[in-house]
Amino acid sequence: MIDIHQLLAGLAKVIRSADFPDATTLATVLDLDISQSSIMKTKLSGMCIDRARLNRSAVEVGIACGIAPWREIWLIFLNPQIPYRDVKDEVFGANQHIQPSKLSTGFGVLCEIDGLSCGFTASSPDGVLQTLFCEEPKAVSAG
Repeated sequence: MIDIHQLLAGLAKVIRSADFPDATTLATVLDLDISQSSIMKTKLSGMCIDRARLNRSAVEVGIACGIAPWREIWLIFLNPQIPYRDVKDEVFGANQHIQPSKLSTGFGVLCEIDGLSCGFTASSPDGVLQTLFCEEPKAVSAG
């Protein structure tokens, strides 16, 4: 079973690490097997990992992360298997709320973990979890 609480805590931890984004750190903190993955760095200090295996299981994920204009990390389930109904009543962080999609029946469940905006997206109330994410709060412009 995939522990969403543990994964979100890991995302919040790794995004604050001094070497973020680093594939080895991600693999250690999130318990990923990246031995068969494609790992790409971007010109703007971002990184993508394709086809990592989660917790020594058959669950494949992709990861996209970057530091500009703020730090963020997205874990994308490549073969989504976790039904939203299995986690819909759980609390993952402070100020948790649902944000409906403007384009589909999907939605995001947003919360705060250690001062970060974190959460997950689901395809529909009867669907599966598609992504997990954490990001630094966006700067508020004075004006």
